Amino acid sequence: MDLLSYQLLLREKISDTLQIWYKEAEIPYDELYSFLHMITATALTIGMDECGKEALVAMEHIKDEAKQVWTRDEWAGHLSFLFDQDHGMPLFNK
Repeated sequence: MDLLSYQLLLREKISDTLQIWYKEAEIPYDELYSFLHMITATALTIGMDECGKEALVAMEHIKDEAKQVWTRDEWAGHLSFLFDQDHGMPLFNK
């Protein structure tokens, strides 16, 4: 598979996860942290550097807040880069 195929798979994984999370009132910290870690590692490996860097920043921010449960508004605020077309990631329409 070429890099574009992997990039499309990552976008699909992110979109699928966000769609599931938007149906939930809250998500646990571990799930949010794992999601951001997956984005960081994968994006930086497949040439989506800006997305990977933004995910790393978000991961650091949620560690600083040390909350065990995150409401939709809370986690969505940290994931706003995923909705930002300037980063080439118009993945999910709220």
